[in-house]
Amino acid sequence: MFELIWGILNFVLIFYLLYILLYSVKLIKEKFGIFASFIFVIGIMSFASPENKEKDSKEFPVEEKVNSEINKISGFKNIKIDKQIATSKNLFIYFKNTNGSIVPVKYSSTYEGFVSGKHWDVSDINLTKVQNNTYSYNVDGTLKWRIFGLELYSQPKYYFGTVNF
Repeated sequence: MFELIWGILNFVLIFYLLYILLYSVKLIKEKFGIFASFIFVIGIMSFASPENKEKDSKEFPVEEKVNSEINKISGFKNIKIDKQIATSKNLFIYFKNTNGSIVPVKYSSTYEGFVSGKHWDVSDINLTKVQNNTYSYNVDGTLKWRIFGLELYSQPKYYFGTVNF
């Protein structure tokens, strides 16, 4: 519930900032002219655009140098590791079927839904074979809470469980 309120707060603040910027452009245009308002808008846009864009998810390949014929992915499994009212964190496990045995090839974690003002940064994913076609997983990461792109709080998260193929 708090994540939903945080996202709504971010949207309200962004729209209020947009209102202030539009009003400022109007005042600058009236006082200094259209050229000054144009320079102001270009300057604000340069501050607003990010320099480097973070990836939404990281992939963790299991097998690095394998024959391409063996490395064909035969399917994937999607596991919801955390479900909130408006968001969910998912674990995707891509696997291949080798002689009736399931072998994970790579895995990744995503953050979906109404994620305004939050960023999921995965630091590590581990899969351990428990039995034939049953694996235990551990997902380690940080949920970063932001307003206007500034990180206010970072919350470490750890998820674990088992998956059957």
